[in-house]
Amino acid sequence: MHQLSTSDDEQIERPWLDEEYNKNYQRTLSLGKTAIDRLIKENKNITYNSIAEESKKCDEEKKGIHPNSVIRNKDLYEYYKKHSKTYARKKVLEDRKKPYIWKSSLNVHVAWIFIRIRLPHVL
Repeated sequence: MHQLSTSDDEQIERPWLDEEYNKNYQRTLSLGKTAIDRLIKENKNITYNSIAEESKKCDEEKKGIHPNSVIRNKDLYEYYKKHSKTYARKKVLEDRKKPYIWKSSLNVHVAWIFIRIRLPHVL
């Protein structure tokens, strides 16, 4: 993926940034996976913040990763979704909030009653 300049006049390709981008992507992925694996061993909740904190302990530079990096790194996000109990819980709660759709003939009868009340000249 080539990086492009966003100047008004023209867009300039910057292929030399690809190498740096891939290096950072792989660093984030390896630190994130290591942090998640450690959290699993310790039986701790796997959240964006806990991954970021644990990654600082894993990192040789002690920089770690930012919590948003878990979302931006596609491979790491998939790994997070597979192992996180909080993500699974959130998914269940979202599914419960979806409205229930009635699939019966009762809806048809209610609709006709509504039409007859609102528009008595129809029938």
